[in-house]
Amino acid sequence: GNNDVLGPATSGEPAPNFGNVGSPGHLAFADDYTAMLAMLAGGLAQRNNGLKPTIIVANIPSVTSTPYFIPQATFSFYVTQQIGQAWPGGFEEANVQYVRFPALSWIATANPATPIPASLTLDAAEYTSVATATTVFNQTIATVVNTINGSGVATVGLVDAHDLLANDTTGPQRTHFLFLLGGGMTVAQAAATTVFSLDGIHPNSHGYGILANAFIDEYNRIRPAGQPALSHVDPAALPWDPTYGQATAKAGGLPGLDPLAAAAMDAIFR
Repeated sequence: GNNDVLGPATSGEPAPNFGNVGSPGHLAFADDYTAMLAMLAGGLAQRNNGLKPTIIVANIPSVTSTPYFIPQATFSFYVTQQIGQAWPGGFEEANVQYVRFPALSWIATANPATPIPASLTLDAAEYTSVATATTVFNQTIATVVNTINGSGVATVGLVDAHDLLANDTTGPQRTHFLFLLGGGMTVAQAAATTVFSLDGIHPNSHGYGILANAFIDEYNRIRPAGQPALSHVDPAALPWDPTYGQATAKAGGLPGLDPLAAAAMDAIFR
């Protein structure tokens, strides 16, 4: 479900009402999600000789809970810090709410008199379309979960990832690694602060630890009688990149990301 919303959002030009109730996008999502969860529940029950399986799913976070989508005011503040003024060309779209992260590399080579393209921004109507689709899809997920639970075929838990990323990963935790570097943090400090990876969409290991704990909490809430509770992981103890600071190469001969390479990545976006 994440990519059903993320794809249109990262295009910068999501179709109006692409995920509203009754739209083709919503109907396809509802049919696919229902079929997927019902097949999983029924297949597991059959494989386990009728023993009711325990399944845990999550809903869809808001795309704006990620640092890939930068609030327009934050973006303009950053640009002003870099060039001494707001972007002279302004925006191609009016009433811009969010700017996509790739706009930072776009302005590095663009003529300052050129407006920032519509494909790199979400205006108010586009943001509303994305937010509405997220809400509708999440309502669909909750409905399907309740239906499966009501059938008795499986016990399905629902992790509220939307609420988790909106409320439990705020401020510096949700700030992009490169913004933290630009704010004066060292590589190690920035890596230990943000819970998102360098693409601005996926969590880093720390962020995935936070999500893992949410799944563990939900499992412990609905776990079958007689099954032991699971313990939390410690997100702070998880390395932001397992190869960080290591001289060894990754599988396949790819080099690890050392501190100097990570620091140098800031230049990509200038």
